[in-house]
Amino acid sequence: MDDRERFQVYIFVADAKEGEDECRYTVEQWFAERPGAETVAGLFEEAKRDFHTLYPDAEAVNFSVDVSRLRPRDQTPAASPTGE
Repeated sequence: MDDRERFQVYIFVADAKEGEDECRYTVEQWFAERPGAETVAGLFEEAKRDFHTLYPDAEAVNFSVDVSRLRPRDQTPAASPTGE
């Protein structure tokens, strides 16, 4: 098992509150080191641009950005490429 921490950035952009949205864009990024505020802000701006590209007639009004630290014990061991 890998003994390094990993960091997950999950970004959600939608046209209404969750459950009532018709247009939703989510993206997940993984990092070996904790991403800085500028990196997270850049990913958020990119997600809003992608939302607008995918849904040009929808207005993005619901957003969330979550940064999670996954310790080695929180991670599921990866399967071997050979299936063992």
